Amino acid sequence: RLKEMITSMAREEIAYRAGVGRETLRRYLKRHERELRKLGLRPRERLPPRVVSWLAKNYGVDIE
Repeated sequence: RLKEMITSMAREEIAYRAGVGRETLRRYLKRHERELRKLGLRPRERLPPRVVSWLAKNYGVDIE
């Protein structure tokens, strides 16, 4: 069985799915900024699939 492909997401969408506000998501991202930059996080862009996957794993965000 193939795993569904994770796509990039807008910050607002991932915040909504996490059940938090945009400022709370910003704090999550800032707290792990160095690690997330290595995964492709860039300012003012959609969150790349590797960052979305990382947030889902580390913060329990339901992305399906």
